[in-house]
Amino acid sequence: MNTTPTALDNQIRELAAGLRDVIAETDEGYLERSPAEAVEDMAARLLLRLSKSLTVLSLAQAAALRIRAERAEAAERILVILTGWLDGHPERHCITGFDPDGKFYIIMRESGTTRAFFQGVSVQDAYGQAAQTIGINGGEL
Repeated sequence: MNTTPTALDNQIRELAAGLRDVIAETDEGYLERSPAEAVEDMAARLLLRLSKSLTVLSLAQAAALRIRAERAEAAERILVILTGWLDGHPERHCITGFDPDGKFYIIMRESGTTRAFFQGVSVQDAYGQAAQTIGINGGEL
């Protein structure tokens, strides 16, 4: 059995220690006189304490970070597939541009012949379509 603490275990211990300290530092009379205000004060002190050792994010910030990471992973997968298609084949190349409507396109050529055309609202969308097609077709267009 692995007894090495995980990152989550360490975060829970940090949270528990911070909560214990904030409770210990809070005057019981303050809790009795103004419970709502005392709890808000305790929460603020706990967040301040935790922000020194943990990264505290709002749900919106956490979602934005997750989306950014997922986009980076998708871009990496796209580049791996396209690099595989181009690697070792100097006769293969891609032409990227955008049409008058502002849509991005990619023309994939091999030995002077257009092999495929993809279009999307973003350059990543167009390249993603190309990579998906190559992936589905086992590395070929």
